[in-house]
Amino acid sequence: MASFVCNHVLEKTKSILYVTHDSEGDWQFLCGEDDHTEENIKIISLLQVVELDNTINDLHEMPINVGAKRRKINEKWKPFKISN
Repeated sequence: MASFVCNHVLEKTKSILYVTHDSEGDWQFLCGEDDHTEENIKIISLLQVVELDNTINDLHEMPINVGAKRRKINEKWKPFKISN
């Protein structure tokens, strides 16, 4: 399964702090910064995301239209509803 990540996560300069499972079923794994452009986004496999940060396994049952965020990598994920 393809997953969207920001270049900060892919290059391991920042941790995954913001995750969404959108209405199309796509997953996004981002660093939590809000200034990303299309050039910052990369597509990798879900397996590659898990290899970058296995704590995302905690979100494997997260339904569509839900996201989760945290302030630091060792904090518990806080779910939120994605508004359309």
